[in-house]
Amino acid sequence: MKLFDKKPDDRNWSDRSDYGSGPDEQMKTVLVAVIVGAVVLIALMISIKFIKDGKNPFGETASSGKTETTGSASADAGEEAYSGDETESSGTEAEDTSVSDAQQDEPQEETAEAVPAVTPEENTQESAQESMSFEDACMVCIDRRITDEDIDAIYSTAPSGLPETPIQMAINYVYAWHGYHFKTDEIRVYFQNLDWYRDQGKSIDQVNAAMNAVQKDNVKKLVELR
Repeated sequence: MKLFDKKPDDRNWSDRSDYGSGPDEQMKTVLVAVIVGAVVLIALMISIKFIKDGKNPFGETASSGKTETTGSASADAGEEAYSGDETESSGTEAEDTSVSDAQQDEPQEETAEAVPAVTPEENTQESAQESMSFEDACMVCIDRRITDEDIDAIYSTAPSGLPETPIQMAINYVYAWHGYHFKTDEIRVYFQNLDWYRDQGKSIDQVNAAMNAVQKDNVKKLVELR
């Protein structure tokens, strides 16, 4: 009996293609696989680190980075707008300063020659005198205590052709109001042309008794002026 009944291996061991890779080739394959796995693991760890830091591992700016950039741009725009306001304000101040300088350069003579301002009270009095008639100015002596302005109105509104002086006619108005009988024809005709006058035939004493205190004071003041 033979120990080996198989035929001896007739393969050529010098030709590796006949029996596959040897131990060295297997070791290289394992080493390459380990290196590739290590590279992949390192790349994965780097990618995880970039993602945690908010950065894109492919070089593009992440969303958080864009937000920060926009915020900076907005801040810059705000600073530009603020600086623009300052510029506009400075321009206004410069304009005001130039106006002030121009006003200071104006000659003082023109200010001195300016028409004096009329106070509202004076303007009102002048307007009242212009629209007032002589009869209205004299009737004031009956209604209330007269002032210097009322006396000026009596003079300024007196028409030409009066039978007496303006002051004496103002006195006559008070007497005519109480129905005094004027003895002078011109004065009597003058008052007869007024709608309110009624000749009651009263004497001076009767009229003096009928006048109130204000009318008496007005007549006294007018008598002193005539």
